Amino acid sequence: MSAGTDIAQAQCDATAAPPWPLVAVAPWQAWQGLVGPVLGLIPPAAGAHVFTRLDHFLVMTHDVDGTRDFYRDVLGFGEGFRPDLGFLGHWLYLGDVAAIHIAEWESYTAHSRRLGIPVTVPAPGTGVLDHVAFNAPGSQHAVLEQRLRARGLAFHPHDTPDIGLRQIFLEDPNGLKLELNFWQRQG
Repeated sequence: MSAGTDIAQAQCDATAAPPWPLVAVAPWQAWQGLVGPVLGLIPPAAGAHVFTRLDHFLVMTHDVDGTRDFYRDVLGFGEGFRPDLGFLGHWLYLGDVAAIHIAEWESYTAHSRRLGIPVTVPAPGTGVLDHVAFNAPGSQHAVLEQRLRARGLAFHPHDTPDIGLRQIFLEDPNGLKLELNFWQRQG
């Protein structure tokens, strides 16, 4: 995989999996071998699972193109199909999932108000949401770090070698904190 290859595509590759056992059981069961006892994970109540996966998060911004460029050109997400939703924006993909939705504040607010849907208001920081995290294979750590340095973007590295994890924390152009996890293959 070359340095220009999308990190998002690498995330879909089998080598991108975290080092816990990959077996056909609930995620909390798969974690038990590595981190379950450490984190004190409690299995969900029988029948409690309603959802199957996280679908997307929405970034509200005054600069839809600049935000798109950051997620596409710096982090390597693919830009793809987005239907006409009645407001300005973009969808960025992780594999075949439109995981990041970007909406322009004014047109999204007007659209949502027409539909009677509550809308958040601009505020410094991330409000009640602290950060969003993404996983990638360890081999992509140097690729992303080089992209960030080349663009002069501030970031904070953190390594946890005991579990084979390298991390980069940074903010997107709107102040949303991102946690980027790069898992090293464990023996």
